[in-house]
Amino acid sequence: MNPWDRQEKETAKAYAAFQAYLSLAPKDRSVAAAYALERGDGEATERRRPPGYYERWATKWDWKERAAQFDEHQFSERWAVVEDTYKEAQLEAADLLRDTVLSLREDLKRDYMQPKEKISLINSLRELLKGIAGGDDVIESITVSFGSGMPPRPKPEVSPATENAQRNEVDA
Repeated sequence: MNPWDRQEKETAKAYAAFQAYLSLAPKDRSVAAAYALERGDGEATERRRPPGYYERWATKWDWKERAAQFDEHQFSERWAVVEDTYKEAQLEAADLLRDTVLSLREDLKRDYMQPKEKISLINSLRELLKGIAGGDDVIESITVSFGSGMPPRPKPEVSPATENAQRNEVDA
């Protein structure tokens, strides 16, 4: 049984009064305001103070503490929804990012991009990931998972004359 549920031996009238108290915003809660709400009087005034039994119910059935526990429970439930929504959004963003990285990785393997373009794309992607993930350690794990994205660097074409000159330097 929750503290805000009807308690054992709590009368239906006392519980109805507590429900009126509980329905008020926490900052507006008072025994007088609950009494006025239950009676449909609107704002409570000094002339319409709640009867003594109403005050006794509030004390005997610990309305203030029960309402505080109810508020905490409501907050926890709302916070759980916020957390779930945030986690869902993170997963969707991670999926989108993964798909983008894989797509870019495929683009990097193709020959239609110049090496400078590939390097620029990789550097931009690294900066994007750093900004999203918050640091180089994440970049390392992505590099390990997906590879660098760069195909092996082609050896520069060397003219036969340059090749002979390089060979002669080694032999000398």
